[in-house]
Amino acid sequence: MLRSSSHAYVCWRCLCRRKDVTAPSMQLGRGLATTVIASAAVSRTRRGFQHLARLQEEQHPVESTTPTAPAPPPPPLSPSQSLPSPFSSRAWTPTRDRLRLWDAENPPYAEPTLLDGAPPGAVLNPLAQISDLDLEVDTFEEPADLILSQLDPDDPVSLDSTTSSLSAGDLLEVSDDSWRIRLLAVCLGTFNGHNHFYTNSGKWFTRHAIRTNFVVKNFIADPAELQPLIDALPSKAADGQVLDLLQGLKAGPSRDIGAGLMQKMNRFQSVARLVHHRHAKTLTRAAEILGHPERLMTLSDISNVLLPPRPEGAPHHTPESLYAIHTILSLDDASFRPMDQSGRPHRSSLYLIVAPDDIVNTKVVERMARDFCSTPAPNAEPTAYAVKFRQFADTARTAIDASRDDREWSRCGMIGPSKRLSMTDPPAWTTSDRRILKFMHRWAVSERFSRASRFHWIGATVLRATGRYDEAESLDPSTGWTFLQEIGWITPWDIHARHKLRLPGAPLYRRGSVEKGEDESRAAPPEELGPDRLAPLRRDFAGITVYCIDSESAEDIDDGVSIEEAGNGEYWIHVHVADPASRIAPESEVAKMASYRAQTAYLAGYHELMLEGGVYRDTFSLAPDRPSLTFSARLTEAGDLVDHTVTPGVLRDVVYMTPESVSAVTGNPDPTSLIPQESFQVGTPPSTSGPVSRKMTQPEELSEKQRQELQTLAKLAKAVHEVRLQKGCVPFYLPRPVAAVSLQDVEMQGTPTGGLRCSGDPYIRISYSGSSGDPLVSSVMQLAGHVAARWCADRNIPIPYRIQRTDEKNLEAVRAFARDVVYPQLAAGRVPAIKHMQTLQTLSGPYDIATSPLPNFSMGMDMYTKATSPLRRYSDMLVHWQIEAALLEEHRTGRSLKPATNNKDNTTQDPADQGKLEPPSKSSLDFLPFSRSELVKDVIPQLRIRERHRKRVDNYDGTSEWILQALVRAWRFGQGAEHLPSTFTFTVGEVKPRQPIRGTLNWFDRSAVIEAGSMGGVVSMADVKAGDMFKVELDDVNVYTQKIKVKVLEKVTEDTVSV
Repeated sequence: MLRSSSHAYVCWRCLCRRKDVTAPSMQLGRGLATTVIASAAVSRTRRGFQHLARLQEEQHPVESTTPTAPAPPPPPLSPSQSLPSPFSSRAWTPTRDRLRLWDAENPPYAEPTLLDGAPPGAVLNPLAQISDLDLEVDTFEEPADLILSQLDPDDPVSLDSTTSSLSAGDLLEVSDDSWRIRLLAVCLGTFNGHNHFYTNSGKWFTRHAIRTNFVVKNFIADPAELQPLIDALPSKAADGQVLDLLQGLKAGPSRDIGAGLMQKMNRFQSVARLVHHRHAKTLTRAAEILGHPERLMTLSDISNVLLPPRPEGAPHHTPESLYAIHTILSLDDASFRPMDQSGRPHRSSLYLIVAPDDIVNTKVVERMARDFCSTPAPNAEPTAYAVKFRQFADTARTAIDASRDDREWSRCGMIGPSKRLSMTDPPAWTTSDRRILKFMHRWAVSERFSRASRFHWIGATVLRATGRYDEAESLDPSTGWTFLQEIGWITPWDIHARHKLRLPGAPLYRRGSVEKGEDESRAAPPEELGPDRLAPLRRDFAGITVYCIDSESAEDIDDGVSIEEAGNGEYWIHVHVADPASRIAPESEVAKMASYRAQTAYLAGYHELMLEGGVYRDTFSLAPDRPSLTFSARLTEAGDLVDHTVTPGVLRDVVYMTPESVSAVTGNPDPTSLIPQESFQVGTPPSTSGPVSRKMTQPEELSEKQRQELQTLAKLAKAVHEVRLQKGCVPFYLPRPVAAVSLQDVEMQGTPTGGLRCSGDPYIRISYSGSSGDPLVSSVMQLAGHVAARWCADRNIPIPYRIQRTDEKNLEAVRAFARDVVYPQLAAGRVPAIKHMQTLQTLSGPYDIATSPLPNFSMGMDMYTKATSPLRRYSDMLVHWQIEAALLEEHRTGRSLKPATNNKDNTTQDPADQGKLEPPSKSSLDFLPFSRSELVKDVIPQLRIRERHRKRVDNYDGTSEWILQALVRAWRFGQGAEHLPSTFTFTVGEVKPRQPIRGTLNWFDRSAVIEAGSMGGVVSMADVKAGDMFKVELDDVNVYTQKIKVKVLEKVTEDTVSV
């Protein structure tokens, strides 16, 4: 709501209906007439306030476009006078008839207006009145560029934090952070790419995808129970905009129809409450019982600790019991944090268990802040806590003032570039100071508290006590981030996402790549490496040229390709992969750290190896006389797979080439030819480039045989790609914006008390990079993943298969939608519309990991796993461990492991895998380092979230922050501003009721929003539709929240833009 001390109380809905309103701060009509004011003094009942609101509507219609002048003061009423009746001038009409008349005179409107509450990601006030349970339920949906970034030809991982993998009958929690109630819903099914839900409060709503922390699969097992509600749906074929309007009209199945479903959900909650009451003594001590080291735990593991042992024969605690524990954990955000909102089955939901020291520190800082804010009794001295808090504020204030002599503060989620080369000395922090800094780090840097946490006031109090943030829009974590930059706790160019997405176990260094020799100082000693377990099995690939195709700057060379004729017009394609798994034990400390990191971090400026230290690169990166694990596929010239095998080997002849050089030989398009040449940069370019780690072979240096081999490889790779295209794989991957960063001109020193002295600023260059669709490298590497998956599936060996949970009934629909709607946009070089990407994601299902093979639609494969990058991905090394153990077992016994056996305990199977395989064999797979049970319970839940967080930092959030830093430095601080457009073209992607308009700028495909007050009178928000284009200018950019807001200048068309 908008409230002003001098203006009437006008809600967003009414404000947006007024055509003349261009900003929330414009003058509105003054208050009520005299009789209304007087009446307000007489009647204080709820009915009276409703009556006053109706009178205000009648006497001062909101639709009026001319602000009204204040009414003259009325003459005072004499004691004998009474207030006139509001109904004295008209005949009495029954209430229901008046309501029907009002509905007829005031038809529902379809204006997209803003929510009355906080915007997505903003701090919430959980003590405020819940306006209405009209299912403003987690309306946040990921932007299209995030969904698009998941379409990676070599490394598909779901990056978004929403789920689209729900099935009809699934139960989920849909409560928002700010709610004081727990709301449940049942999925009714997916229709036309939209999931439909019905809640235990009798509400119907739809979403492409939704965030949820708790899911019970198959809660309603009988489809017949859902059919009456499905039959009563207002529409199953409408698009998102129509469905949003229907929800606004409160359409949907009635409570009478949904009574049975509501009773089941409410009964579920009642049983969960009984579990809570029965074990309240233990559950209230959950933080004390669980909180030893900081770690991730699944809900199933937590329940095994907090609840009594299960009865004999009961394999798991009941869903109601797990929901009771989930509720307790969700209410204590100082001790626990749900880490996976992607709708995993309830038992595998992950929670961060906060370390006890952090919990105690939060309580101590809260006491300090409370004492500081409390008014002491007359003549009483302030407490020691209050004195320490004030001393910290004084010290921080001095540091802020010193920082602002060099760097300007801004509301853009970052401070400005340096004005001088000298370093600013940070303060010497005391022990009490570091307590407050530790809390501020958790609050603003790591964002470990929920949006509705009661601890937000502490961070705001710290900022307010400094007296230096009066110009801040709000004292929220974004302002806290700039505070920590100003006092020298984090660098002025630090990337928030790498802290926010950090997970336990993997260390995070505040200095990043600036600290010279950091990797070498932490490198594991060579004695970590054991003997080569596969030495007796290795094939000598002498006489075969292996082509390692990668950029000159690549340092970890973990794959290469070769070709052999097999006769009858068939060929063996060998994909040779680095083999660290043969000498690194799965239980070693190196392997444990690799599991925490999940993969090498390639974020610009913060490169961090999964396997630290040069010893691993020097030992395993592909080169002559080094080991490999080779995945071989026998192919016809049409690209059909005839046979496959996996062989340990030793390479002899290795040729290193760039993709551009290979294209020059094969005749395929230059991989860079279809990439836009647009670029933008701020800062001073580095004077030198990095060294080349190996000799690169040029096309003219190849022999005729080698040229023919590369050309044959290209033809076969193209044929394989064509086969996959027939199965629906993504035909083209759009180039994505990337940021190249140099810290050459940056200097930084640490202080004994944890501060940082910083000078200079990074050089940032933004450009496009990505695959152009050339099939040679990507198709061959995907072929190797397919071979690895099929080899393991033949033997029923559990590995992390990369699957897409596409519902079989949606298979034809997703193929048609991808072929006819999405893929043509990709082929034309356009980013598909948000609604199209969301529909494709809902129909095709999310990427996932399972211990049994399932198809992967976007890759056009019936099974797939990652196996070609064990130097930089833990999952690939895990696959190698499983395969190599099977190879050694086959060598020991002298026979193949076909047909496959199942997990070694014969009891635990991935819930998603049940029914997908034949019944398990009684024979054992004890020789494997990881059983199916261990993978399902312990490995895969952690692998999912760790991979997603690492890749999201590298491919999306981290890159986005670098790009926005460059934008702010140009737009706000004038660096390189001459190369930054003054206006941009905004293409509307999605229009939803009560939300800002979402779309994309024609500047490196950045997502942006237009808020209600930023239309500039050009057009009404009600008239805006997807695909509309506007000329806009920047209104606000926030690096911390990754938000760009723009103001509309005029409406344009595609023709005028192209001109």
